[in-house]
Amino acid sequence: MTQITEATFAALFEKQAQQTPDHPAVKAGGNLLTYRELDEQANQLAHHLRAQGAGNEDIVAIVMDRSAEVMVSILGVMKAGAAFLPIDPETPEERIRYSLEDSGAKFAVVNERNMTAIGQYEGTIVSLDDGKWRNESKERPSSISGSRNLAYVIYTSGTTGKPKGVQIEHRNLTNYVSWFSEEASLTENDKTVLLSSYAFDLGYTSMFPVLLGGGELHIVQKETYTAPDEIAHYIKEHGITYIKLTPSLFHTIVNTSSFAKDANFESLRLIVLGGEKIIPTDVLAFRKMYGHTEFINHYGPTEATIGAIAGRVDLSDPDTFVKRPTIGRPIANAGALVLNEALKLVPPGASGQLYITGQGLARGYLNRPQLTAERFVENPYSPGSLMYKTGDVVRRLSDGTLAFIGRADDQVKIRGYRIEPKEIETVMLSLSGIQEAVVLAVSEGGLQELCAYYTSDQAIEKAELRKQLSLTLPSHMIPAFFVQVDAIPLTANGKTDRNALPKPNAAQSGGKALPYRRQRLKKAYAAFGRKRLA
Repeated sequence: MTQITEATFAALFEKQAQQTPDHPAVKAGGNLLTYRELDEQANQLAHHLRAQGAGNEDIVAIVMDRSAEVMVSILGVMKAGAAFLPIDPETPEERIRYSLEDSGAKFAVVNERNMTAIGQYEGTIVSLDDGKWRNESKERPSSISGSRNLAYVIYTSGTTGKPKGVQIEHRNLTNYVSWFSEEASLTENDKTVLLSSYAFDLGYTSMFPVLLGGGELHIVQKETYTAPDEIAHYIKEHGITYIKLTPSLFHTIVNTSSFAKDANFESLRLIVLGGEKIIPTDVLAFRKMYGHTEFINHYGPTEATIGAIAGRVDLSDPDTFVKRPTIGRPIANAGALVLNEALKLVPPGASGQLYITGQGLARGYLNRPQLTAERFVENPYSPGSLMYKTGDVVRRLSDGTLAFIGRADDQVKIRGYRIEPKEIETVMLSLSGIQEAVVLAVSEGGLQELCAYYTSDQAIEKAELRKQLSLTLPSHMIPAFFVQVDAIPLTANGKTDRNALPKPNAAQSGGKALPYRRQRLKKAYAAFGRKRLA
């Protein structure tokens, strides 16, 4: 079992860098950094940040293109004793500005080309392109962080119309990373590739554990990892051994016309699926061609640090797997309680809300004490400790594994992104002419899509709605469909009557034929030629 460690991730990385100094650590395009080079460059940035005044518990925003310098920045911030705030430069400027202001980030590490993304930021800006930081010492700075200091802050969708910052401590991160490194038996021979934005912890299963095992992290451009044929060829060419991705992205890979023709995935020994509900038929289709590849189903909200529940997928009985896929059991030093509304344990087989306990629980929400108190509640079965209320409904089976049933609230997952529909509704209601708005998840072609229903006393162009929303919301939160209705139907108790709302069609996407999200996916997945997406 994974032992609880008081070390920070930076300290664990330094230990690994001493063991494999000349082994490749990070590869991005034509740039390759060995463990020694990554360690030394992170040391230089850490010294530079400290010279600028960065220290313990300070938050440093990272607004970078996908490059090897992303890991230099993350490790540099950690070595400086500060916490990193990852921000995707493609995020709308208004949302970036909010994250910078709400977090109180005093420093920002950026590429020169992303200076405009941070707008009128008034903190200290460190541009990795100007080279000043490279004049600093390559020696490791003295450590000033402990296991209970802040490691990073990630902003997730919020019900109030504004995202909320989740605070993760070093002990949270090292527990997960240590567990996964052991579970996946990572070694110097392993290679992985980041298949999501570094601004969300979905990809941290790839980013951190591989560097603890002496392996190799590959960072590719978004245009590569969202094009199934391109990422398939990349995996083959570079001998990638394990990947973490969403079931949606995996679905597009398995359902390309070239999947059954080209043997591109022989090097993969492990595939980790997480961020949304697994699609069993895709797993079986892949396993049919690559019988040696193992699968892990992976579950965990950001508040529980990357992953809290996981399990190897048992394919010895395919029929049972298709009918009843499970999300697994709690990882090392984590726990899972299935409780009713009175916070009493429900018997095996009965459904209840999932509460997570243990070493992975976040510190709470930044600047949101009331919300923290609502979601991180006292554990009645372990006085003095907390448990996190996930809002997910599960069932504990007789063998101890957990089966996911659904949500107890309106939160949805689209392409692995956790989305609060109320945040989208709040932004819609701020637009001129919108009187009422309801956003729901609908099933389109087997995948979840967002649909916005709204009332207005005037005709509003769907394209204009999308344009206005994109000024505030990131692309994954823009609805695929927009449906104008005369009134939002209500049930007898005054709640939205979802069954009475009309199903969206292609005309309501604002496009000529395909819903907007599908148009984006089709463009990004250029090689993805399935007929039902055409």
